Amino acid sequence: MTERGKFDLLVSGLSPAERQDLLEKLTGQGNITTEPLYIDEISEEHILGIQEMYAQLPGHSRFWLFILSLFQARPPVKIFEDQQIARIGREINRSSPLLFDYKQGRLLALFHTQVEKLKNASHFFFTALDAGFNQDKGAFFGFLGSLEMPNAHNDLEACADPESLSDYTPGASEKELRQAALKNMEDVMTSLSEELRDTMYDDIRYLYCLQKLVAFPFNRLLKSFSLSPGIGGYSCYVAMVTGMLSSLNDILHSLRDFPPMPLLESLFIFLLQEKSQEGAMNTDTLVRMLLRNAEESLQLIREFNRQVPLTKILRCAERNITLSPREVSGGEDWLVVYREYWRRRLEDAFAEYRRSHRKQKLAMLCGDVLNGTAIQPMANVATEANPTGIPLKGSFCISFLAAFYYGVFMGEINKILEPIFIYGEFYHKDNRNKFMESYNDLIKLEDDIRAFETKISPNGIIGRQFIQAMEDVSDPRVKRRKVLAVTEEASRDASLIVASARQSSQTMAGILEGILKYDTLSKIPKLLGPEQEFMGHIDFAVKKFQTVLQILDEGEALENET
Repeated sequence: MTERGKFDLLVSGLSPAERQDLLEKLTGQGNITTEPLYIDEISEEHILGIQEMYAQLPGHSRFWLFILSLFQARPPVKIFEDQQIARIGREINRSSPLLFDYKQGRLLALFHTQVEKLKNASHFFFTALDAGFNQDKGAFFGFLGSLEMPNAHNDLEACADPESLSDYTPGASEKELRQAALKNMEDVMTSLSEELRDTMYDDIRYLYCLQKLVAFPFNRLLKSFSLSPGIGGYSCYVAMVTGMLSSLNDILHSLRDFPPMPLLESLFIFLLQEKSQEGAMNTDTLVRMLLRNAEESLQLIREFNRQVPLTKILRCAERNITLSPREVSGGEDWLVVYREYWRRRLEDAFAEYRRSHRKQKLAMLCGDVLNGTAIQPMANVATEANPTGIPLKGSFCISFLAAFYYGVFMGEINKILEPIFIYGEFYHKDNRNKFMESYNDLIKLEDDIRAFETKISPNGIIGRQFIQAMEDVSDPRVKRRKVLAVTEEASRDASLIVASARQSSQTMAGILEGILKYDTLSKIPKLLGPEQEFMGHIDFAVKKFQTVLQILDEGEALENET
């Protein structure tokens, strides 16, 4: 199953009750505090620029700054700015003495330690984001929408259900059903309220901010520090990393609120899907583990923001007391991705609807031609019951031909063809040669199928190669290439058998039709009785071969679609 298939199955497979049950587990088994992660203590300060602030000073203060400017040979405004920067630097030193030396412009050992903790905190979200959001945003948004917009989600699921639509509009063609489904889907999308759109945007923007935190170059920032024994550990001149710190401050400011629970739930659901495939773990254990990891990670981010006043440090470094973090953008195109996901779901649903109807038709054709003979899957070929077998294209057609040969050809059709083979005298030698060649190919179909089954068996040439390729413990890419090479070889061999059977059946059907329409035999074999009875047997064989050709074409088409 493809990654997209796994996600679609997950999104569509959970009922509202199951979602609610998991949500209760997420909210009930943890002790996560939902207080904000980022509180900007100086967000309301220094709204005015330095010039405006200087102009609002009392007269005596400006006079004193003027006196100082005479001694320092610097403008009074610059002296005032230095005082404000120094005040911020002293505030940092008082609260965290080992964090930042504003006089030397150096980040100290405590800052290095805090960055390492923040890096570790982001690692959990890397794993969670990679399991869902990074691999298929559309499917992730689809699941998030089922939590934030349950009514719209249910309506969209109804749009992507051709069976239900056909019940409401009996007699409608597949094209008409698809057009109606697309219109209904678009109606649901355009009817989404502003409140729902804003909720989804806020959630998804939060994801983009998390992704930016995960992708932040922590290692490059940490490598900017060097060991300075005289200072007492690692240190770094802040001027070297102001760009990275400004970017980090923007990200953390944008992540200031606690993530919404539906967003966490969506991340956890996709991570649960991945971890459940790694081994047998019950849901409660997984949920507790994820909540514990989330709590630890969020607490580390919160503590970093409390312990490290990045905005103040940057104001000192940039000598700009009005500097403030900016909002990080992202997620503005969520509705486009969400709509495309549901369009994809709808197209997949209608493709499955078509496949289902074609499978039903194929089953009916097989029933008509085989007269109750069961189609047995080949040994050592991948099926639902044997997922470790060779994923062989053409396996259905080979299995059908085996059932046709033993159940119909040898039991019924050969009784018609054999007398023609022995006694039939064609007016044209070319017809005789074609009949002989096709008849011989059909007779040896049993030997071809048996030889192929032996070849793909565990002890056969291809079977052994497949086992060796699957047991290869080298580079996964090399293993995939080996497995693919073996399965392609087996599929080619199967296709040769199917092509030969198709050609023989097509030729035989044409020759027999010639007997019916143009009387190409010089005499009617006596073993088949009177002429009318003989022609009835020929007509029976023609229809069987024509149905065989339909089944082979339809079977190959269905296999090529999956």
